[in-house]
Amino acid sequence: RSTIGALPPHTQRRHCRHEMRGGVQDFVSLAASKLKPDGRFVIVHAAAREHDVEAALSEAGLLAERRVDILFRGVKKSVCFSCRLPSSTRRYTPGSFSSSSSGPDVVVVRVQDEDGGWHGDYIELCRAMNMLPDDGRSK
Repeated sequence: RSTIGALPPHTQRRHCRHEMRGGVQDFVSLAASKLKPDGRFVIVHAAAREHDVEAALSEAGLLAERRVDILFRGVKKSVCFSCRLPSSTRRYTPGSFSSSSSGPDVVVVRVQDEDGGWHGDYIELCRAMNMLPDDGRSK
C-alpha cells in the first residue's frame, strides 16, 4: 500500500517498505508457484497486516508451520511465517491451503525491552547467528 506513510527517498527502502509493484497476495502467489516440493517460503510483514498475509498464504495453498511474533518494547510490530506446500499436494494449487487443527507453532521474539535496551531473546538470536549488535546492551 504505497499510500500509507511517507515514501523514503532511497529507492530500495521505498520498494521494500511499500507495496509499489504488487501486494502481499501477488508476492505470496508468485513465491508459491516457484517453490520446489520440499522448499520453504518465509515472509516477514507488519503485524497490522497479519490477516492479509494469512489470507494470501491460504489463497496460495501454503501451510504455515511456524509464526514468529516480533516484539519491540512489548508491542508486536512484525510477524514472520515459515511455510511449505501441504504434503498431500507438494505442488502449487491455489486455494488448497490445509491447516492443521491447532494452527502454526507460535514463537515470540522480543527485540527490545520496555526501556528500549536489547532483550535477551534478541541477543541470544544474534549470538547464534554471529551478529551481535554493538556490545549487546545498546539502546
